Amino acid sequence: MNEEDVLKDMLEDINNIKILRHMEIAKVDYAKNIMRYTEIDKLVVAEYLKKLESLGLLEIYGNTSIKRTSAKLKKSAEVHKHHTYYRITRQGEILLKMVDCRAYLKILGENCLERLYIRLNKPVNLEESDERILHMGLIGRHGELTEIGKNTIKFAKKRGFNP
Repeated sequence: MNEEDVLKDMLEDINNIKILRHMEIAKVDYAKNIMRYTEIDKLVVAEYLKKLESLGLLEIYGNTSIKRTSAKLKKSAEVHKHHTYYRITRQGEILLKMVDCRAYLKILGENCLERLYIRLNKPVNLEESDERILHMGLIGRHGELTEIGKNTIKFAKKRGFNP
């Protein structure tokens, strides 16, 4: 899978981005703790971690103990490992920098952009055609635009999108 395909795959599911952003802050962490911070179910987090590891965006942290200097969200100075810890790779950090309005705009179709546009001034009830933009995190559960959704549609308008 090339970098562009990996980015597209990551953008299709907001949970990928949430976990990578968490790992960027935490540096080293394990599934249960990631669940606490991202509010994604623990079993689901474990699946995402395996997927992100297989894509080379995360790696298993191999040291026998975890120090607060490497795990930024640890409360104690040093902890012996009781879980499988992961850390973000350089490739994961680079990919996160590529996540912006331009990246979303590249993969959104005309229909999705129209569904975002109608929400600019007022919330709209969810429809079946909104499934993709909901999963991408561009709209919230109640049909309102998220911050990235607002920025993406504004960027699209600057680029000449006119429904």
